Amino acid sequence: MKNIPIFALLLLAFTLFACNKHTGTEALLSKAERQMDEHPDSALILLQRLDTKQLTSADEKALYALLYSQALDKNYIDITDDSLINIAVDY
Repeated sequence: MKNIPIFALLLLAFTLFACNKHTGTEALLSKAERQMDEHPDSALILLQRLDTKQLTSADEKALYALLYSQALDKNYIDITDDSLINIAVDY
């Protein structure tokens, strides 16, 4: 009987931890988005350092494509291929 409250507390903690979807990739994308207006060069560096194999969900891939396209534009880097932004558009 003494173990029931401890078990319930552990179950609650595990449930809250499992529901936390803010991964390291999402945190990096969020940081790049916050830096985009004032420090687009820093945002571009963050996005270039990201291993794109870690982008697992469609929303992460779309957000990365949008942010990376925006960072390139804000840093006056012209690209002629529109395949990157099309990922975000298609999403």
